[in-house]
Amino acid sequence: MWRSITRRRLLCGAALAAVPRVARAQPAARMPRIGYMSFGPVARGTLAGSHEGFLQGLSELGYVVGQNVAIEYRHASGRAENLPQAARELLDLNVDVILAVGAKDVDVLLQLTRTMPIVTVYVSDPVGLGFAESLARPGRNVTGLTTLAGDLTRKWLEILKEVRPGLTRVGALWDVGMGPATLMDTAAWRPDEAFRAVGVRRHPMPVGDAKDLDAAFETARREGVGALMLGPSSGVLRTSLARVAELAIKHRWPTIADLPVYAEGGLLVAYGADIHDLFRRAATHVGKILKGARAGEIPVEQPTKFIIVANLKTARALDLTLPQSLLLRTDRLIQ
Repeated sequence: MWRSITRRRLLCGAALAAVPRVARAQPAARMPRIGYMSFGPVARGTLAGSHEGFLQGLSELGYVVGQNVAIEYRHASGRAENLPQAARELLDLNVDVILAVGAKDVDVLLQLTRTMPIVTVYVSDPVGLGFAESLARPGRNVTGLTTLAGDLTRKWLEILKEVRPGLTRVGALWDVGMGPATLMDTAAWRPDEAFRAVGVRRHPMPVGDAKDLDAAFETARREGVGALMLGPSSGVLRTSLARVAELAIKHRWPTIADLPVYAEGGLLVAYGADIHDLFRRAATHVGKILKGARAGEIPVEQPTKFIIVANLKTARALDLTLPQSLLLRTDRLIQ
């Protein structure tokens, strides 16, 4: 009897030892990782509401950071020359997809990879810039959303003329250090069509550094400029926004750009796509890629929500009374 029991125990032990180790201890599944690449640090709110919108979008898809998804953040500290290093660090981390906030971010990434899936948000014309073959079928490794900022030029000019009737010449300020990502110096932007339609002339104001601002404003003044618009993806202009606003008030120019952060920083009006909504929707693109979809097969989407923000403090400094027609359309007034 004792021998029979002992023999059964020995056989059972041998059988357990023969079971492959993987069957007894399955390794935990790898948590997907998202790279988040931006011009400036997220904490500084370079694009107001963007990060919160992205996290909201992920949450709506069931992703909780730290539980079933991780985010690796890299930024360029507000300097375009730092972007390549940020891009290389994300690629070295072997993330599953990169959310590239702006056009310059995408441009730098594409110089390093044609395989990493990239989702972009703050890009005016991904087709015109060569990031995608078409909006419906990007075809490459980039998808996301477009701000249509280049197409808003006519609306910006109409608002400036509404604020200052009789306006004949508008300065177009952009940062040449951002390259063609600004669209302000490329055929893709096609600004002259909008200027002709509104009946004003354009005065180009390219700057390469904050120290160029004073000379650019003085030249524009001599040329009879009476208002100012800021180009999309303008790095120096975002980091030197206070100085831009100060010079515009000095020259008595109403100003306009696309992001609320510009109006919050002292410009007169901001009109553009709802950035919070764009980033929330960008999470859907990221989610599809995490589930196995190819970036080139996910259509680039256009904005569906636009907002107007006006700075009444700046209006008072310019001795301007904003027309009631504009105030009624404004989503937010900064006192």
